[in-house]
Amino acid sequence: MRKVSILLVSGLATLLFTQCAEKTTPAAKSTSTHTEEVAAVKAKYTPEQIAGGKTISANRCGECHEEHQPGELTVQEWDDILPKMCRKAKLSSADAATLYAWMVTNAKSQG
Repeated sequence: MRKVSILLVSGLATLLFTQCAEKTTPAAKSTSTHTEEVAAVKAKYTPEQIAGGKTISANRCGECHEEHQPGELTVQEWDDILPKMCRKAKLSSADAATLYAWMVTNAKSQG
C-alpha cells in the first residue's frame, strides 16, 4: 500500500510540474505567433484590401453592437470571436476574410 501511495504522489507531482511548464510555453510563443500571423496576412492581402476591413467593421459590426477597434484584442482573441460574429452577420467568405485581415493586422500585441 505504501508503494502505491508513493507512486500516486510522485505521479501527481509530475503532472503538476508538467502542467505548469505547459502554461508558460504558449505565452512565450504568443508574441512570435502575433508577428507571424500579421506577416502572413500582410503577404496575402493588399493594403487596400486590409483597409476594406475597416469599412466592413463600421458598416456591419456596428449594426448589432458598438463597433470595436482591432487594437482592443489580441490576434488570439479575434480568432476566437470573429468566426462566430461573421456567421451572425452573414458575411460572405470574402468579406469575413477582409474583416479578419483588418482586425489581425491592427490587433493588440500580446505581452
